[in-house]
Amino acid sequence: MPFDWMNAHIPERPARGREMFLKAIEERAVLLFGLRYPQAEAVTRIQDNLRWEFDSDIASTPLPDFYDQVPEIVARAYKRKS
Repeated sequence: MPFDWMNAHIPERPARGREMFLKAIEERAVLLFGLRYPQAEAVTRIQDNLRWEFDSDIASTPLPDFYDQVPEIVARAYKRKS
């Protein structure tokens, strides 16, 4: 008798994961603004974090498409907070 947990059905929700990362990027930008990081340094730091989270050396974890949107997200966060 097979167990249900051996063949779990996990629905794919790529939109939710994307939303989560975009929100996390914005929250990091606000945090770095509060810590008085220059905007360019905040962009670099967040992109470095994404490169670490999505290790491009591993084929299964390529850089996400929102990686290039980081400067825009940071600029929006910095503009709203200043």
